[in-house]
Amino acid sequence: MFAGLCLGACSLELFFSCGLIHAGDPAKAAELSKILNDAQPRGGNSELLAQKWKALVSEGLDGVPAILKAMDPNKPLGLNWLRPALDAVLEKEKATPETVATLESFIKNVSGPGVARRMAFEWLQRIDPAKAQNLVAGFLNDINPELRRDAIAAELVALKSLPKGKEVLEKAQRLLKVTCDLDQVTELAKILKGEGVEIDLQKHYGFLTDWALVGVFENTNEQGFDKPYAVEPLPDVSKSYSGKDGKPAQWFSTKTTSPEGIVDLNKVIGKEKSAVAYAWTRVESDKDQEVEIRLGCITSLKVWLNGELVFQRDEYHHGQNANQHIARCKLKKGNNDLVIKVCQNNQKDSWAQNWQFQARFTDFAGYRIDVKQAPLPKVPAKITAMVSKEIK
Repeated sequence: MFAGLCLGACSLELFFSCGLIHAGDPAKAAELSKILNDAQPRGGNSELLAQKWKALVSEGLDGVPAILKAMDPNKPLGLNWLRPALDAVLEKEKATPETVATLESFIKNVSGPGVARRMAFEWLQRIDPAKAQNLVAGFLNDINPELRRDAIAAELVALKSLPKGKEVLEKAQRLLKVTCDLDQVTELAKILKGEGVEIDLQKHYGFLTDWALVGVFENTNEQGFDKPYAVEPLPDVSKSYSGKDGKPAQWFSTKTTSPEGIVDLNKVIGKEKSAVAYAWTRVESDKDQEVEIRLGCITSLKVWLNGELVFQRDEYHHGQNANQHIARCKLKKGNNDLVIKVCQNNQKDSWAQNWQFQARFTDFAGYRIDVKQAPLPKVPAKITAMVSKEIK
């Protein structure tokens, strides 16, 4: 828990035994929390940060909202300072009415950092389980996926105690509308199947199914990831391209029937090695909105939305799941072009043969955004021109 902290001669026990935690100044606590949250690796100031940590802990319960508010999941070093600071204060305060009220207030504020709200909830479970349990039902539509999961889990337990019939059907259907974790969706789908209702998993998760593909391009020595072929960042299906080994690379359309929305490039393009392919689709949004794009891909990929690079990861054969890669991005009202560059290397191992991807847009809790896949321009039936120009 305290890895990376340099607390000097005054240990956590001394904080407690010496009575160093006292009523504090919220403004000062906010300033100290920000300093710790902004800690930099190898900054050479661990002694100074340890002093700030001690000062923050000494602010007591008044500093807890500032500590929680400062927590940023994108700053793991900052969390490494703030988490034990929170623990130090709450270990001292324990189950006082003020502590319970402070935690409850922060948990209910849905604008707070998700990691912090979850941590506050876990502390509330420790010091006042009954109060924590009373909050669970309110998490059913929470933006934090972990809190939402707790509420769904509780509902599932209650659901299993009911006899089959209309009530089970209605409650399971209601839960499915807010459920996005694979194991819970699978459990609900099984319950609904027992009631005679089949679930379309593609639709439930919001996987994108209709794509235009073009390939293949060269990826010898895995250099294709950084090579900007003429397809990117925005495609033109009226063009054909000179691909790997001088062979034509031509656009064609495909539609995946996989329940998980997986586009298997080995099947639709061929079992290519040292290769690059591009996938393009167009989605229609009814408004401007901030969303997450969630992707699964077992190999290297780059992702553009409306010509803007929103995600890239240059790794090969490291497993795949539907929430493997997550990036925040903006959909504009109307049509939006999504382009994915999917690379394959030359590994011969049996476990290194998959070449595939899956993609969807979700809200920040991982639940699907209801966007329509808009028609793409007609893919030409045959090659009418060769385009070998590449963006340098």
